[in-house]
Amino acid sequence: MNAAVVVRGDLEIAFMSATSKPRRVMIVGWDGATFNVADPMIAEGKLPNLAKLMARGARCKLRSTIPPNSSIAWVSFATGKQAGKHGVYYFVERQPGSYERRLINATSIQTETLWSLLSRHEKTISVLNVPVTYPPRPVKGTLVAGMLSPSLESNFTWPPTLHTEIMANLGWLPLDHQEAGVAYSPDRLRLLDEIWRDQERRCEVAKYLMDRDPWEFFMVVLTASDRIGHVAFRFQDEAFRRESPELVDKFGRILEDTYAQLDRLTGELLAKIDDDTTVILMSDHGMGPLRKRFRLAKWLIDEGYLVLKPNAEKRRKGWEIRRRRLTERIRLRAPGRYLRPPWELVDWSKTRAFVSWGGGEDVVLINLAGRDPEGIVQPGAEYEQLCDEICRKLEAFEDPSTGRPVVTKAHKRADLWHGHAVDLAPDIQFEVEDVAYHIDCGLFEKEVLHEPLDKVPGMHRMDGICVVAGPGIPHGVEVERNDLIDLAPTVCHLLDVPVPEDMDGKVMENCFSEEFRKAHPIEVGPPTLDADHGGKQDFDDTEADAVAETLRAMGYVS
Repeated sequence: MNAAVVVRGDLEIAFMSATSKPRRVMIVGWDGATFNVADPMIAEGKLPNLAKLMARGARCKLRSTIPPNSSIAWVSFATGKQAGKHGVYYFVERQPGSYERRLINATSIQTETLWSLLSRHEKTISVLNVPVTYPPRPVKGTLVAGMLSPSLESNFTWPPTLHTEIMANLGWLPLDHQEAGVAYSPDRLRLLDEIWRDQERRCEVAKYLMDRDPWEFFMVVLTASDRIGHVAFRFQDEAFRRESPELVDKFGRILEDTYAQLDRLTGELLAKIDDDTTVILMSDHGMGPLRKRFRLAKWLIDEGYLVLKPNAEKRRKGWEIRRRRLTERIRLRAPGRYLRPPWELVDWSKTRAFVSWGGGEDVVLINLAGRDPEGIVQPGAEYEQLCDEICRKLEAFEDPSTGRPVVTKAHKRADLWHGHAVDLAPDIQFEVEDVAYHIDCGLFEKEVLHEPLDKVPGMHRMDGICVVAGPGIPHGVEVERNDLIDLAPTVCHLLDVPVPEDMDGKVMENCFSEEFRKAHPIEVGPPTLDADHGGKQDFDDTEADAVAETLRAMGYVS
């Protein structure tokens, strides 16, 4: 075998020839990572392992989903499909016959995942901490579910005994929900310590699983880059630096410290692979500063689409008084800031469009007759005309401080997605300028645009990162942007699994050498199977409370 010798640290590793296929694929996810942070650190020599990986591979920006939210993004990655085929659009979903939005989990996914596909083709896999994998399904190998796993008491591993096995060998196993809340807790140091310690332990678990069984596919997601990113971008804002110099002095480097930690841990994982493993380091989306909150419910009320009951404000104040009198905090399954469901305050006989109650979703929902409990908008021409009208008005709405539109593009769902699960999609999905406006859905706000009280926290961006290194990958090149949904078919191609014809993603051929592409033409195979979970399995009340609390702490719902 002809081989190229590459130096990695103190090791010399002989890589396979440019036309050989890898025996294994390893993916390391840095949730929410961006080249905007990584590149300056690489230039300063502070991310040596990422720099070496780039030197022996190809890098590109990785376009996320619309919207670039972790729920739809990670499921799109795991299926190689846009949301119209897998059915997940946010952390909550429409509940049939109700205005309530229920929490999603892995049983919301309406198509086969990469884990199932590889297992079905007799590939041994090990998957650790990928979001929206709870409850886990049987796989050929091991799986430790990630974000949306409700508690350590739940069965969040496959096989179920894997949890206690890991505990017996390594001690406690961190769950992703334990890392939430750093932006909103006064005990910042404890939470920072918890987040960083969890990454160390997760890396130990990853190394244990890498050694536990022979595998063809391994994946781990490290989440600190997202959790810290949501709070740390404020330290890069000049106004915040002037207003809070003591906080900046103490916490101003936590994002760089986090990237450096993930780089070190990634180096430990890279040290365990051999010369016929392709490595993919990726993120599900990027990250940047949040500038303002767009109070969508207020906008819909002002435009006459959302109408509250005449006594809504009085009822809300009564709820708040009763809330303060309670000695024990009451949590409802309905997301939001109200003691009772907010949709009880809406006059549905006059409301044509409404919001997702928990906030965070860049969506408008139509009060559709025959679908919603008190729908008044008729399907067909009336529905289409209303969607067109709202899209036009959203795109015309400007931020007075910039003179630019807040919404760069508003999409009717059929224009953005296609597939059997489009009926589950929001009626209108819109994109805000540079993803720098966060959607707030409070019903009693005084102004439509508002600067965040928490001073320029971080929010997702469309471009994540991707670095691919291994057999057949040119060294030290940057290629054109690929899409997040391209990774699943690329993994299939590398592992000699025919790429299912119904995947929307494409093999990332621009990352491979010409010789490799000629030697290994893409094989297209039959479509993926239907999901094997048997239908939606809702969280029980205790589980729903735990997951909702995590999402609130991370700012995804209010």
